[in-house]
Amino acid sequence: MRSLESMVKHGKPFSLLYIDIDEFKFINDNYGHKAGDKVIKTLAERIDTLIDPKCIFGRIGGDEFIVLVPGQNTVNDTAQKIHSIIKEEITYADSKASHYITASIGISRFPVDADTSEEL
Repeated sequence: MRSLESMVKHGKPFSLLYIDIDEFKFINDNYGHKAGDKVIKTLAERIDTLIDPKCIFGRIGGDEFIVLVPGQNTVNDTAQKIHSIIKEEITYADSKASHYITASIGISRFPVDADTSEEL
């Protein structure tokens, strides 16, 4: 992720949130990839509208997302907000199924926890 490399290079403190959707395989296996894609799209839209415009947000693959939060003072609030919006019910599979989604969120702070993008 070029943005991550750039932020490390500039040396200003930031936090990285690594978001992994829990039990996403269940949706794909039971309702198909079209339903899984709808869940991913819905979650991405929810997160994108929630986070501060100064944050950098992206999907890194599958059911994993990263949010880069400038500074370190608001990272816990940002993580809590993301948890709250993710756990709202999502309807998918042509409105025949719904699921309450949960996610695991890891937080790493630059340069406190690591000083390279690989370590973060």
